[in-house]
Amino acid sequence: MTTITVGTGSGLPSTINELTKLILWNAIKIKEIQPKEQRNLYENFPTQRIMTYQIFETPNYGVRCALQLIIKLNSDWLSTTGKTWEKAVPILINEDSPQGAVNTFTPGTGGSIPSGVNTQAKLAMWCVDAASRTNPTGQIVEDENVGSIPLVQLSLGKAFDGFETALIRYSIPLSQTHLSQTTPLWEQALAFNYVPLPSDLLV
Repeated sequence: MTTITVGTGSGLPSTINELTKLILWNAIKIKEIQPKEQRNLYENFPTQRIMTYQIFETPNYGVRCALQLIIKLNSDWLSTTGKTWEKAVPILINEDSPQGAVNTFTPGTGGSIPSGVNTQAKLAMWCVDAASRTNPTGQIVEDENVGSIPLVQLSLGKAFDGFETALIRYSIPLSQTHLSQTTPLWEQALAFNYVPLPSDLLV
């Protein structure tokens, strides 16, 4: 296993495809939900570790919104089978770093990205609509173009300022190929396709 560090807080690289509009690492604050809160929020994920990524602004959308982005990591499917991220948890957080939050991951084998994917978009193109095919327990789904791929499911839940948002789900296939020592920036490694925000979130 290779330990890698991604995310410098330096902002979104200019070469990144438009599909990565929500990836703005230097606009994100991180906090961890305590286990007692976790049980109340997600009854179907009793063993997972839940991290919240608080997005305060999405400048590339031209809108300001305060959304809570949750990564749900279920130890049952982050296994040692070679098709998922072995020992992907824990994720080490350093949100006090002058350069922004830095995460250290220990990846599994993941798999390779399809040859037709735009390299600037990285993982964005091959996870289109993946969330709609992820079952409620977060297990690996079949993709007709990719095959069995490990997914980390992301959900946009309640906003901070008292208003509620409709649940919007995203999924990201994670691959050792892209989370490697040759990919220095988190933004370059974890691009994903997005669903346009509902009109009632545009402020």
